[in-house]
Amino acid sequence: MALSIPFLPPVSKAGAPLDMPFVFFDDFGEFPSVGTGDNAATWRNSTDNSGTVLLGDVAAGAIVLTPGSSAADYVSIQKVGACIYMDANKDIVYKARIRLDDADDAKWFVGLAAADDAATGSTAAPVLDGNNDTIGFRNTAGNTADIYYVVEDDATETTADTTKDLADATFVDLAFEVRGTSSVTFYVNGEQVGKSSTNLPDASTALTPYFEVSSTGTGSTAMTIDYILVSQDR
Repeated sequence: MALSIPFLPPVSKAGAPLDMPFVFFDDFGEFPSVGTGDNAATWRNSTDNSGTVLLGDVAAGAIVLTPGSSAADYVSIQKVGACIYMDANKDIVYKARIRLDDADDAKWFVGLAAADDAATGSTAAPVLDGNNDTIGFRNTAGNTADIYYVVEDDATETTADTTKDLADATFVDLAFEVRGTSSVTFYVNGEQVGKSSTNLPDASTALTPYFEVSSTGTGSTAMTIDYILVSQDR
């Protein structure tokens, strides 16, 4: 099924219910409200003290996450106010557009993950080194351009190679569609690349948009995020 993003409620008859989905969208047209700990407003930043979060030189806006150059240096941002819960009667659509400067020289994650209270200065990357509830795309090897999808519940995961690769400094569209609590279908540049019906996070876990990139120790590879959109039925 093609992804459908309902920005506006559908037209209905007078007096009939008009349901508007939850929609979060950030085009990063201006520097977002990024902070650490209790100072965070829209996005919460976590690094090992060597990473930066800056605006990117991209048409319509972008944000750039750049970790330090040492092995395991990382930088991540998560949306403040986790409010996405798995529900049998509510579908989720997620889409983001990202690129890496050096496609086969970084570990990274893009998707939804359980909210994490890790503060700047933590030596462990919140998602890549610990988060146990995720839905999204990643590469944990750091020395390949492979794009994997992952569905994880309480540290038990389903993951597979999408057979699609990143290319240096080239944007890629990453998207997935969650059908209630039954399945997740993954897309890369609009093409279906996988589906999982196992290990979806449970209904009690609050998920939030998350981006993370970590160095391999051979240099620093920046992740540029053009936009992020998440929609869920009410």
